[in-house]
Amino acid sequence: MAERMQLRGRTAVVTGAGSGIGQAIAMVLAHRGCHLALVDVNAASLAGTVAQLPAACRVSQHVVDVASREMVAALPAAVSTVHDRVDLVVNNAWCWGRWHLRHGIRRRFRLALRYQLPRRRAHDARVHAVAARQ
Repeated sequence: MAERMQLRGRTAVVTGAGSGIGQAIAMVLAHRGCHLALVDVNAASLAGTVAQLPAACRVSQHVVDVASREMVAALPAAVSTVHDRVDLVVNNAWCWGRWHLRHGIRRRFRLALRYQLPRRRAHDARVHAVAARQ
């Protein structure tokens, strides 16, 4: 049987964290000891998610529209101002199109893990895409 991924003390970025599947993923990760960088287009929804997290969870909130190239490009740098590493990226926010497939959150964080985020080796991190649609 495969061993469960150890999450205590690790940092995860979760897009679409303001509601639904993204919020549920954030809750599970927080209860398993993860620190979180939560991303959503709706600031009020993000605040609602954060209010439900355990006090021990270090969390940052990032209001980002994943359909915006500029906002997506700036996200890794914003996350790195609060978290010194990223171990897991859950790309749950829904956005579709050629640009998003080529240059979206998943690719941006792969590049950031390799070149931008300090003290982190790219091969240690995991990037997951969740196919969620509203």
